[in-house]
Amino acid sequence: MVQAAFIDLVRTKQHSNDVDMMPDLTSLNSDVQLDTQKRKVETAGGNVVSVLLTDRHWDSSECVVRLSDRKATYDGIISCPPDWTILIENKPNADNVWQEQLMPSRHSFEDPETLTVQPKLVVILWSELIERLTTLMSSRSVLGRAEALMVEDFLDLMDSEPRWRGLNPFTTLRICKDDPYRLRRRCSSILEELAPDGIVVQRGQRAGLQLTEFSRQRPCRFAWLGPTDTSSGNWELVLSLYPGDTINQARRFLENVRVHDFFELRDDNWKIETNLHFAFMDTNLVAPKLSRKMKPEEYLDFWLEKSGLVGQKKRDEDGFDTLWSELCFRQPRRA
Repeated sequence: MVQAAFIDLVRTKQHSNDVDMMPDLTSLNSDVQLDTQKRKVETAGGNVVSVLLTDRHWDSSECVVRLSDRKATYDGIISCPPDWTILIENKPNADNVWQEQLMPSRHSFEDPETLTVQPKLVVILWSELIERLTTLMSSRSVLGRAEALMVEDFLDLMDSEPRWRGLNPFTTLRICKDDPYRLRRRCSSILEELAPDGIVVQRGQRAGLQLTEFSRQRPCRFAWLGPTDTSSGNWELVLSLYPGDTINQARRFLENVRVHDFFELRDDNWKIETNLHFAFMDTNLVAPKLSRKMKPEEYLDFWLEKSGLVGQKKRDEDGFDTLWSELCFRQPRRA
């Protein structure tokens, strides 16, 4: 089934390239043979397809596949006798693709004159291939037990090797299990799907999305998505927003907030907390514990009343005593 999934992916790319498609696996007249790291290709003729397997889009519009005089060692050879041969060049980093490496070598074939080399390169992304594999994994009845174990081991191997981790698209939460890294990558994928033009960053176990249309004049620029503590195996994903997180955002938030509607978000299971903090040049964040003890309603009332305090403050002779005297939060009445 894994071979069938790969050949079907090649066929899909051939269809998009508007070229002759190889038959599906069930239509082939003989067994498919797979070889790796070989120079000689055993075929009596027929069609030769060059496949680039890489991590991201690689522009193949000006790449015309042809026989070359180079000495080639192929990362993968899939022989589908008598009419089709797939030559695979694996480049986990698209920056390392050299166009001549994508050309079949005439020295690899006993009689190159009997070949029909498909002129259009087939480019397959690792993320596309792994997505096919994880789809098979989600339907265990399709795979035999041994094949399913091999696919699972392969995915685990890719996750354990730092240089290959970026190739896994993490298309479902199920394959992430309780692994914080996988969950964070899945959160990144979710945010990228929601806003393809956004900027996705990672911090700790969370992924953050900065939408390009969220200018500095908006009250909130980032949405963070990440799991709660995964150590117990009973985690959940949390979406976090931080309106008013910078000086400009705070000013826009206080100017436009609809207080009643804002606190009604709790009716939809949103949790609202205070988040006072101080910083110098985006570093040395300090969050006083006192502000965490205030009710959000009291906290927002304070800043609506003293919005003029939002801004840069200079140190005076006694440090920041003047600022502290201005930040006299109204404490809740005690019984």
